[in-house]
Amino acid sequence: MSLRLKSLGYETPRGDVIFQNLNLVMNPGRKHGLVGPNGVGKTTLARLLMGQLEPTAGSVRVDGLIRFFAQSEKAPGIFLGDYLGPLWERLSPPDRAPALALLGGLSLTAKCPDLSGGEWTRARLARTFTQEADWLVFDEPTNNLDRTHRGHFLDFVRQCPHGLLIISHDRELLEEMDVILELSNRGLSVFGGNWSFYDSASRQERRRRETKLERSKNAVKKSEKERGQRIQRQEKRQSRGQAKADKGGLPRILIGGLKRAAQATAGQIDHQTQEALHRRVDETREALEGIKAAPQLYAEFPETRIPASKLVFEAQDFLFRFPGDSADLWRDPVHLTLRGPVKIALEGDNGAGKSTFLRLLLEPEKIEGTRRGSLKPGALEGQFLDQKLSQLEDDLSLLENVALTARKDPASLRNLMAPFLFMGDKVHQKAGTLSGGERLRLALAKALLADPAPQLLVLDEPTNNVDVLNVEFLEAALRKFQGALIVVSHDENFLENIGVERRLRFVAGRRPPD
Repeated sequence: MSLRLKSLGYETPRGDVIFQNLNLVMNPGRKHGLVGPNGVGKTTLARLLMGQLEPTAGSVRVDGLIRFFAQSEKAPGIFLGDYLGPLWERLSPPDRAPALALLGGLSLTAKCPDLSGGEWTRARLARTFTQEADWLVFDEPTNNLDRTHRGHFLDFVRQCPHGLLIISHDRELLEEMDVILELSNRGLSVFGGNWSFYDSASRQERRRRETKLERSKNAVKKSEKERGQRIQRQEKRQSRGQAKADKGGLPRILIGGLKRAAQATAGQIDHQTQEALHRRVDETREALEGIKAAPQLYAEFPETRIPASKLVFEAQDFLFRFPGDSADLWRDPVHLTLRGPVKIALEGDNGAGKSTFLRLLLEPEKIEGTRRGSLKPGALEGQFLDQKLSQLEDDLSLLENVALTARKDPASLRNLMAPFLFMGDKVHQKAGTLSGGERLRLALAKALLADPAPQLLVLDEPTNNVDVLNVEFLEAALRKFQGALIVVSHDENFLENIGVERRLRFVAGRRPPD
């Protein structure tokens, strides 16, 4: 019951080549993680496996029954129990266990459209767990899951007897894989191990290609230098011959023949050296295209620095309740004072009120409800990157977006945007056409290049739907940021890599039964 790709290619109806000549055999019972940059075609490949798209070249062969968990799905207007269906009712309690763990706290009489994003993801995963299948394909399954329910999904993956193909940027999840498949503009590569094995191997490959690139660049310089020296020597010989002719030491017919021979020799030298130069340039281009290098941030942000005594926020026994609710949003009052360039993570399950706390801190006038205790923000210039990166104007260009918050001339802004990998004509592209990783980099550029510079940066689930290379770019930027940082994230690798030093956990308030 294998999955086979043979010379597989796909081209959009308007002629854009997504990928070509993919060959792969996936064996049953193994866990395969599919990684690659945003926009490279991972979801397209999954849809080809499901038969939702027809390949434009090659073939897909699926032995056995395959099920697909898409990144998003519109919730039908039915009860959760009806959505889970008769299959759910036929399952024995042990078979229900993985799904029940995900459904903890949800009512089967709840309407699907009334569920939060995280709750709807949990319901969809539970249904997928209970369906008969030989192969399960998941597209970014841990997006929108909190820490607790990510753990339940990892438990399912560890115990799953089916063949698995999981498209993900979640490094913790990818550690559970038997095989990592990397889809890039160079094709499909297979790494026989988990994320750590893949990460080590790909870094070694990158270093090897970077060495090859450096050798090729040096060879180009050498070829250019040799070409110049050979032409210079030939010109000196011509000059000496011309000087001798001018003194009358050679017959006219011989002078003409020597001149034509010298011109022919010069042309031959130029042709030979140009060929060598073009060959070296081609080698350099091939080496450069093969690197698949991670985007690197080489800018510094000294103007974001704040003194250790500067207040970030002060919460004294702070509680909040939405209008009409019978209980506070949090079980325990928030009592915390933060000062200086601290990095703190807000933790808690979906629905625990982390995002609401951020809004109460940053834009309290926009939220109605009852407050008890006090929440006092410090006098810091702040920038907020919410989950949807809604501060970006999709109809404006990249340059126009950054110019909204940065009081600088266009030429200066273009130079400042280069460290965020937006160069040349790219700055005139509309923001709405960017991939998830590019949108994150643009939002980061808009925040960090703002006037005045931000001393407080607040991020709500910044790594959702972002490929690993751009997550690494974000990590590098946040390590360089010298102000205070408040972040909501369920990605432990990310929190560790940015140097989070404090954590504040939220637990949802207890509500009386209906």
